[in-house]
Amino acid sequence: MAADNTHRTPRVFISSTVKDLTEHWLAVERAASKAGFLAQPCEDWEASPKQPLSNCLERVDQCHVLVAILADWHGWTPDDPGNTEHKSITRLECERAALNGYAVIPFLLDPEFNTWPLEHRESYRMTEAMDRDLTEEQLLALQREVKRNRNALDDFRTWLQTDRTRNLFTSPGDLEEKLGRALRTWLDENPAFRPAQKAAGFDAAAYLDWVRRQCESVELLGIDQREANNVRLQQVYVPARVAAERDEAADRERPWALLIDRIGAASLYVPGAPGAGKSTFCRWLALILAAGEVPPHPVAVPDEYTERFPAALKGRLPILCYLRDLNDHRSLLRGGGRWLRCELEQALANWFDKTQPGGLTGSAWRALLEQGSCLLILDGVDELQASFEENGQRHRPRANLLSGLADALPHWQPQGNRLLLTSRPYGLGVADRRKLGLAAAELEPLDDALQQVFIRRWYAAVDPAQAELKGDGLIAHLAERDDLRMLEDSPMLLTALCVRYDEGRRLPRDIHALYHAIINQVLHGRYPDPVEQQAVRRRLAAVALAMHTGTAIGQTRRSPEAAVGYHELDAILTDYAGQERASEVGTTDAAAKRQDLISCSGLLLPRGDEQAGFYHLSFQEFLAAERLDILHRDLASYLRRCAAIPEWHRTLVFLFCAVAEDRPQVALDALREVLLPYLSLKALAEDPNPAELLLDCLDIAQARRLTLTEFTDDLARSCEASLQAELEPTVRNRIWLAAGRLGADRRPGVGVTDGIPDIAWCEVPAGPVILEHGAGEYAVGAFSMARYPVTHGQFKACVDAVDGYRNPAW
Repeated sequence: MAADNTHRTPRVFISSTVKDLTEHWLAVERAASKAGFLAQPCEDWEASPKQPLSNCLERVDQCHVLVAILADWHGWTPDDPGNTEHKSITRLECERAALNGYAVIPFLLDPEFNTWPLEHRESYRMTEAMDRDLTEEQLLALQREVKRNRNALDDFRTWLQTDRTRNLFTSPGDLEEKLGRALRTWLDENPAFRPAQKAAGFDAAAYLDWVRRQCESVELLGIDQREANNVRLQQVYVPARVAAERDEAADRERPWALLIDRIGAASLYVPGAPGAGKSTFCRWLALILAAGEVPPHPVAVPDEYTERFPAALKGRLPILCYLRDLNDHRSLLRGGGRWLRCELEQALANWFDKTQPGGLTGSAWRALLEQGSCLLILDGVDELQASFEENGQRHRPRANLLSGLADALPHWQPQGNRLLLTSRPYGLGVADRRKLGLAAAELEPLDDALQQVFIRRWYAAVDPAQAELKGDGLIAHLAERDDLRMLEDSPMLLTALCVRYDEGRRLPRDIHALYHAIINQVLHGRYPDPVEQQAVRRRLAAVALAMHTGTAIGQTRRSPEAAVGYHELDAILTDYAGQERASEVGTTDAAAKRQDLISCSGLLLPRGDEQAGFYHLSFQEFLAAERLDILHRDLASYLRRCAAIPEWHRTLVFLFCAVAEDRPQVALDALREVLLPYLSLKALAEDPNPAELLLDCLDIAQARRLTLTEFTDDLARSCEASLQAELEPTVRNRIWLAAGRLGADRRPGVGVTDGIPDIAWCEVPAGPVILEHGAGEYAVGAFSMARYPVTHGQFKACVDAVDGYRNPAW
């Protein structure tokens, strides 16, 4: 059955060669847009000849009129069994449109136009060949091909002019003017179609200006508000990656694709973790659609990450909806979870009437939808409340939306509309995804290349004068910090690292201080009220400790668990609030707080099957230690209980840091009492974990400038004894490195005596030196060389000395 074209936006397919008509091609797109058409331009098929012919022609089927531009270049000839007559892709596209009964509007190069460049003529290929080292046989083959192409061009011109008006063009401006007239004439002859963006008095230009203003601003954590007002999204955005489709991955060297390419090809469901960049991409997509281009950036990305404006989205209006905002309009969300298309459209139309974003009204949106000119961007389906009760009736907004979408998409998409739907991981169940029928494209973490681009763009936006210095510094610093790897591939957490590094040109070795700052920055960006921030942080800490120990859910655990069920999470939150678990108030309150932590905190995420876990286990470990410190649990008792359990190692380091924050001597006493005995050779041989925990804590204590003389003698004796013991080399190395940092390495030549580095000098006698690669022989006088590289302690003596940087003796 033929589709109903009433009030639909006409789509025009632009068919031409590209190499010779680039400027004319852009002029045609402008003319089509001005006339109210959605332009579907051909792509540079010469650059990608592997595309199947059937896929090329399917694009023509989606349009209502075809414009053919023909000069004197044959273009790509598809190598397809069905193309036995050596026809160009441009001719095949025209023939497909004619076969479908669509109008074909040809524009031919005016034969009297004498200034057409010679290099854009088919015969010029022979001239080019003279500069190449071709055999006589190759030249003859090329000559036959050029002749065949010229004959095919003549035949194509004849076909185009048969029973069609002959339109001639010269310059791009001439073509733009003439094509605009031709398309307006086509619209007059086809009243069933309505020009794009001419709905219900809707001012599309004003709306797009509004979209640009709304989407170009960006909030950066940790910078002054005046500076933030000068930062724009295009300054800090980095391309978003998703997994490639299976058929794409088979033909690629890489298993990923750019998200902008995937949405350019089809409607999508995009899940991603909090802070992964879902909302940022939604704004970016709306911004470039409003601007009509992907703006260039002075901090370029590698070629494989370069985004290009999706041709299939030209002329579509971005309708960006943050679904969490719908929660403030409960009257629009009533229903038991079984909406149809009409109910969804009515709800969204009512929302637009209430809010009128950029002047968009409900009637205008409906008209644009019927025209097929919408890109509907629904961000955060999991942030739309699952249910609410009103007058004794249960309403299910999220289920209403998904049910309505499932019913609407089969109608919306054939009209030409497109949908981008986002959520956190597991935001949609398997059944919902199956009903929607949307291809899924989960956001990939930032890889090393994009991390570096992100860092450089962030500093270029925040501090242009120092951008290169700071960007290079942080990138080099992160390369040395294996302990921060898990924080670098999230835009949210990498932003926090940029902020922290910007404060002092280094990231603190004190991992406790770093995590404290990152969590503060993450929660600050999500909970503007400081009191609410603190409340959320304490709830997260209670959850983290319960996942570690099993408390509040009736379990006793030796090792922490990295996931918790929703029912267990509710029990933890009820226990933390001191409420009765079986009461209605306790149950409802816990469920609401659990939903808030999972949906908004950015630190506790859904894991599927009604389970949750922290963004990374290190956040759980930090917050569990924070909870223990709040409860004033004895550090020494936890060291005795858990020091030998590897899974508790980092939690105990965090706990030591928290105690040492305001009770440093208590923290050191606990180390000396419980862990120092583990430096004996017997203990090291049996289990090195407690000793390694001690050494990590001492590293942090030294960074905090605590006095550690009570540990250095034991550490020095352990080092000396380890040389004769059968210890794992990694354990021995770890002890010696710690001894060096703490000044307990007392070997001659590596330490400091009376504030002066004790360098073990070796005398090198004078003599001839023969240089490599025949560079000659030279006489070198006697000199001294240090037996060992300069150690950390020796260099610190230079830094701490009053004249260390001024006295040449240093």
